[in-house]
Amino acid sequence: MTAGDVAPDGGHADSGWIKPLPNTVPERALPLVLSITQAASVLGISKDLAYDLAARGELPSLRFGRRVVVPTKPLMTLLNGGGLPDALRRRA
Repeated sequence: MTAGDVAPDGGHADSGWIKPLPNTVPERALPLVLSITQAASVLGISKDLAYDLAARGELPSLRFGRRVVVPTKPLMTLLNGGGLPDALRRRA
């Protein structure tokens, strides 16, 4: 839509008629940590991109031996506009 287009409800496109989607995965429905594959699925990105983001410190992650996990609470905080805690800004 362009700025002059009319929204389905009769309002103008630039009047903010697009409503944000509700959080489709409530935090309480998720485990304490997600695998990289699970986190990628929740985010709608590829597993490879999730590993890259974790390695760059853009996706909160923890390493346990060879296993990399994504803590749910910091992920949800990040998605809700909060920052990434320094303790989780690491290379996976």
